[in-house]
Amino acid sequence: MNQASINHCQVYPAQNTIASARENLGRSRAWAEISSGALIHNARIFAPKSREGIMAVVKANAYGHGAPQVSRILYNAGIRHFCVASLSEGIQLREQGICGEILILGYTPPDLADQISSYRLTQAVIDETHGYMLAKYARTCPICVHIAVDTGMHRLGLSWDAPEKIAALFNEKQLKITGVFSHLCVADSPSGDDRDFTLEQFRRFDQVIENLHKRGLTGFKTHIQSSYGVLNYGQFTYDYSRIGIALYGVYSTSTPGETKDVHLIPAMTIKARVARVLSLQPGESLGYGRAYTAPSPMKAAVLSIGYADGIPRNLDDETNAFVLIQGQKAPIIGRICMDQLFVDVTHISPIRPGMEAVIMGTDPATGAHIDAAWIAGACRTISNEILSRLGDRLERIYI
Repeated sequence: MNQASINHCQVYPAQNTIASARENLGRSRAWAEISSGALIHNARIFAPKSREGIMAVVKANAYGHGAPQVSRILYNAGIRHFCVASLSEGIQLREQGICGEILILGYTPPDLADQISSYRLTQAVIDETHGYMLAKYARTCPICVHIAVDTGMHRLGLSWDAPEKIAALFNEKQLKITGVFSHLCVADSPSGDDRDFTLEQFRRFDQVIENLHKRGLTGFKTHIQSSYGVLNYGQFTYDYSRIGIALYGVYSTSTPGETKDVHLIPAMTIKARVARVLSLQPGESLGYGRAYTAPSPMKAAVLSIGYADGIPRNLDDETNAFVLIQGQKAPIIGRICMDQLFVDVTHISPIRPGMEAVIMGTDPATGAHIDAAWIAGACRTISNEILSRLGDRLERIYI
């Protein structure tokens, strides 16, 4: 992508019309339906909660939802700020025609500074050395950066208690500092100690910003709140809020705490086809390791989705996991395979190959729902991981 095309980039309408999406659904073995309306609804909840709106977090393929497509939907709805994890993710968005600011939150080797500039990306300065090295390698023109401040997470950023080092970076002519930010590490926790720690992180960040202003350094944007930083600490306001998991209508866990009054709409529903229906007699087993044995006469269905599509392998009958077929719960049984999984459909009639099963999301006929956070809890993780590791061969349909 050359510089001229970047400067005159255009965001094109989503390629999948509703008609073509329905046609695709007829051919799919397993797919994810992603609602544009849900994404826009969730974005509009958070947009008024910061001075200049949200910075949409579209890293990790937009938490499995498809970064170029999600960014296009949001851009067309008025969102102008995005953040990703890597240079390659930022370049992908530019090459797909996404305009606006794209902030790289993670490490980029300084010798790639000219690529950051060529694609009009913004780079996070992760420590003092990184900042000076970026300036050294920015040969063609200054690069836009946001300075990360470590207020207590101890991951990336310049230490909050060394404001002179932060201020010194403003003297680097090859760095155009357009933002200063930090990251909260326990904003989702309701415990008293964690709340105190989070409030201390806000205090430290505000102290850094105040110190910079006193030195006459202004004109940069500020952001520290991610999804839970806004949901649980809405009394604070900065220029942007970085909305990730909540943008997709999902909580990280099934215990959102103080966030229950926020009406998020899950954007993704994962579906798969019934490939086969079989009968089992008492004592017969199925799948790898003969992990499930029929206790009585029963019917089982093979669904055309597995762990290569991102379904956690440790979902099984011991976790009480289930899918929805005809709006009814069909418990997962046996071990999940790379390409298939098994469910108990003894109580579901009629049942036949080709039927849809809802793996995650809402059954359109009955409104029954399987929450991503519930699946995550069954796997002893968070929904962020469940969504971001969804496989590439899982077809995404935008409706």
